[in-house]
Amino acid sequence: MAKKYAEAKTHEWRDLLEQHTFMALAKGGKCGQVKVGAKTIVDLACGEGHYTRALRKAFPKAERVMGVDISEKMITLAKEKEENKPIGIKYVVQDVREEAEAKDEERFDLATAAWLLVYCKSVNELKEMCKAVANYVKPGGRFLTIITNPQMAFDSEGTPKSVILGEMQSNVLSRYAKYGFTVSVPSETPQEGDRLRWSIETSKGPLIIDNYYMPREAYKKSLMEAGFEKIKFYPFELDPNREGFGRNFAIAPFSHLEDANSNDKKEFYQDFLDYPPALCIESWKIRLQ
Repeated sequence: MAKKYAEAKTHEWRDLLEQHTFMALAKGGKCGQVKVGAKTIVDLACGEGHYTRALRKAFPKAERVMGVDISEKMITLAKEKEENKPIGIKYVVQDVREEAEAKDEERFDLATAAWLLVYCKSVNELKEMCKAVANYVKPGGRFLTIITNPQMAFDSEGTPKSVILGEMQSNVLSRYAKYGFTVSVPSETPQEGDRLRWSIETSKGPLIIDNYYMPREAYKKSLMEAGFEKIKFYPFELDPNREGFGRNFAIAPFSHLEDANSNDKKEFYQDFLDYPPALCIESWKIRLQ
């Protein structure tokens, strides 16, 4: 499973759209327009360290960079990469929610948690997770995360999925298949905690990831109650330096292109941009008066 997660990150959209947007925000506002420093960084739910390494490289002068994940297998993979090519990252196995109250000097200027909040099955769980995350962030510090776009759950375009006894009926949003994944959403109006199932292609078979529907307002309110402000949502943007024609470097058959050498990136990813399946959230921890 850990290797499937790692391979799923090789899809082209995860670099050209997801990572481009997420790292631009990390480096300073939308599209990196304003440079923001960070001496201490923690990557929560870091997995095998994909974003942890990207953050370390983006902030070479950072004094402390740490990756945290509940999975020992994920941390083992992350540590192996650090040992093979040391860049100054500490990895620890830890449940974000079980962290004891941190001292001020143990908190971080920047905390990231790509795809962490999407595992919360209720608003109460979401509030608890946001409070746990806030414990890692210094007053005046930032928190960045990625979530499944709640609006996608209202998308009626899709292929109806056969109903399994005891499970809800769902639509498979097939418009994303050309990017190497599909998402199943409820056929009826989504309710708090309804499942949003991602199926991402890998060479070892599809990686199935279950996220849970929460309205956008629930994310905002939960972050505010945890002590964050200036909460903004951003859809993924295509890296402008990678637009135009060019070879799709995604591992076959992920590209789903007839001719990978004549791929107009902007045209190819227009459905993704028009119907964003995911969003970034940026927020700031309230400063103490």
